[in-house]
Amino acid sequence: MLSYPRRIALLGLVAGAVLANGAPTTGSLPGSPPGEDAVCLAKTEMFPADEHALAPQLPPPAPEAARPMAPPGPRASRERLALFSAPPPEKTYCEPLPAWSKGLRPISFGMPDLHRIEPHLRYFAESPSGRAVVQKWLRRAGRYRHIVSTELHNNRLPLDLIALVYIESGFLPTATSKAGAVGLWQLMPATAKGLGLRVDQEVDERKSVEKSTAAAIEHLSDLYATFGSWELVFAAYDLGAKRLMRRMQDFRAMDYWSLSAIDGALPQETVDYVPKLLAFAVLLKNLDRFGFDDVKPEKPLFTSELDVPGGTSFALLARAAATSVVHLRELNPDILNGRQVPFSVSTIQVPSFGLSRAEVMLPMLVAQHDGLENDVSETFDWARDHIDHKQKDLFAAAKKATTPDRLAGFEEEPAKKFVLKRPRALDLPSSPRSGAAPAPVTEKPVTPKTSKAPAKRLPS
Repeated sequence: MLSYPRRIALLGLVAGAVLANGAPTTGSLPGSPPGEDAVCLAKTEMFPADEHALAPQLPPPAPEAARPMAPPGPRASRERLALFSAPPPEKTYCEPLPAWSKGLRPISFGMPDLHRIEPHLRYFAESPSGRAVVQKWLRRAGRYRHIVSTELHNNRLPLDLIALVYIESGFLPTATSKAGAVGLWQLMPATAKGLGLRVDQEVDERKSVEKSTAAAIEHLSDLYATFGSWELVFAAYDLGAKRLMRRMQDFRAMDYWSLSAIDGALPQETVDYVPKLLAFAVLLKNLDRFGFDDVKPEKPLFTSELDVPGGTSFALLARAAATSVVHLRELNPDILNGRQVPFSVSTIQVPSFGLSRAEVMLPMLVAQHDGLENDVSETFDWARDHIDHKQKDLFAAAKKATTPDRLAGFEEEPAKKFVLKRPRALDLPSSPRSGAAPAPVTEKPVTPKTSKAPAKRLPS
């Protein structure tokens, strides 16, 4: 068990010493062929029993004459000074880069060791199942990619972090894991509530693309401020920041690759998660190199916030915003019932093209309340589909004049037009308010028609 001063020293090193662990550099060493086809990696000999392993990436020790002597004082001060004066030895070696890596565009948080990500990259780019998954993700991402990219840009974070959304949910806002993580960013309930998102029986803001993206990017910024390394940030996002910090203390490893190389230091899911995410980031940066540049993404969903009174039905909102209930439900997956705005909610997302219309029409429709929106299907689009007003008036008259069982003949066609079919014989009562029973439907006997033309004589 580490003492309190040593824990303080470790926490300081997490944010500082890890910064020295940069991306692998290209070049050549003696004994290796020169050129850009070699990547030089530095590995540190780990000595779990040696406290100097807490700072494997510190600068080399100063010469003996210039090294400061430990001043008299508490033992903790001498231990902390020792961490900065005697780093462990390192050994450096070179491995040739694979031939397919020539000309790859690097990702913004540093090109990773391609040997570590190659199995995942080959799965995404070469296997039929992997290519099918990537194509589906790329098409679906067209709906929401602009929201995530804009939020990353506004927070000055690397745009390549969008790869995390692909790996977490495949850009599906309603994705749910077995562990209970939900949404594009697969946030757990406790994490989401800690970031200010609402999670209850009526509303789950983890499914809101806009709100969950803002919360997740804030979370990533906090993790990077703590760990200072994107590999450790990804590991903390998957495992949890506190659990990762505890394992770094227990195994005295200050970077992700050293920690993942120790048996049992990290769960296998986290060991695979980081290189898989880095592999997908490289793929996104080089879609043309891996044969995905011809995938056509779906059209982006541009939305705007509309102030609404609580309790408003989705059918009325769809009519006001010139859209359908199905589309409105797709834009607001965080409203769990999908039929009515909860009284605790004051804004919803509507198509941007329908915002101005909705602001004018909604108060009028609430005051008018003719109920026409309840007479069409949820797929009826008020911007595209057509209602025959003559048939609408006929339906309204029949609805007032008859009992519900007499409306069985009025059927709406499966098409999106509002069409009414009239029964072959329907007698309406002469006075709707008289209360008399409707006259029975009678069918007149059909007599065969006789021809008036003279009969044709047979030849004699």
